[in-house]
Amino acid sequence: SASGSHSSQNVLAQCAIYVNGAIVQHSERDNSVESSGNKLVMYTQAKVTVTGTEAIEVRVKTASGTWTLTERSMELLKVA
Repeated sequence: SASGSHSSQNVLAQCAIYVNGAIVQHSERDNSVESSGNKLVMYTQAKVTVTGTEAIEVRVKTASGTWTLTERSMELLKVA
């Protein structure tokens, strides 16, 4: 999850999970920013299979303007 504010209004913001720099397609979530400066919280989730050496991260992107993130978190669960 990530939260923050955007410098523009009426733009699309996206967050997704990446494994070794590649997007996990079913984790991508779109959010609409209606007015600049308002706080937006975004969530995503996915089940991925890794060997333990891959980099796993959450990225936030937008087509225009600037995101100012105030919080970002990720929880990993080992499923046996």
